[in-house]
Amino acid sequence: MMKLTNQAHELLEVWKSKQYSFEQALQSLEHTPLSNEEQEALKQAWKKHLSDQRQKPGFVYMGIGSVLGFLSCVLTMMDLVPGMNGFFLYGLTSVAIAVVLYGCYLVFE
Repeated sequence: MMKLTNQAHELLEVWKSKQYSFEQALQSLEHTPLSNEEQEALKQAWKKHLSDQRQKPGFVYMGIGSVLGFLSCVLTMMDLVPGMNGFFLYGLTSVAIAVVLYGCYLVFE
């Protein structure tokens, strides 16, 4: 991958500040005097930025889900409230699994 010029970096910063989608970035790229190689490098950099922006909340969701799962396990084993044991064992665990899977979806898509 070729190194981006200062003009390309400035264009990336403009796209980030205006929160452009990939299609909007492509339209903006048509009106720039950059070479084809620089445009391809810029497209790849923008795709990576969009992917990173989507992955960050995915890791947060996976962390929250794992903490909920651990909490569910601990509360089930401690049996502090015997009437709520089923809720902790099945309900909280199911919520934790759903949150982790949603985080995995965001990370791996």
